[in-house]
Amino acid sequence: MDKFTSTIRGYDKGEVNKFIDEVIVQVETMVKEIEEKDEKIKKLQSLVKENQDAMKKMLAEMDKLHKQVKTLEEKEELAHQYDVTVSELKKAKEEAERTIKKAQKRSDEIIKEAEERADEIIKESLTSVSE
Repeated sequence: MDKFTSTIRGYDKGEVNKFIDEVIVQVETMVKEIEEKDEKIKKLQSLVKENQDAMKKMLAEMDKLHKQVKTLEEKEELAHQYDVTVSELKKAKEEAERTIKKAQKRSDEIIKEAEERADEIIKESLTSVSE
């Protein structure tokens, strides 16, 4: 902390005023930084919300595909009962498996992206907090 020169009537007013001006500048700088970080946090929270929404959509798509696979399995069972050729059933099953693999791959990509974004958000938040 700065020490002020004593005068006959107390501390030197010029030094005190200079010190107060420096403190004001520091406080204003800190307030501006806090406002900038608050804005950044809001943006990151929005990004997190977007990622959560994307994940919900992907889970809904996966559920829909699961129902389609179940329907295909039921049809496969009926086909056996009605003596449908094995090759036709194999094609339907392979198509269902390709669809499932494609959906799983896409969901994995979305989850990976969301995790990476979450990691970035956490890192940025920690960096912001430590500053």
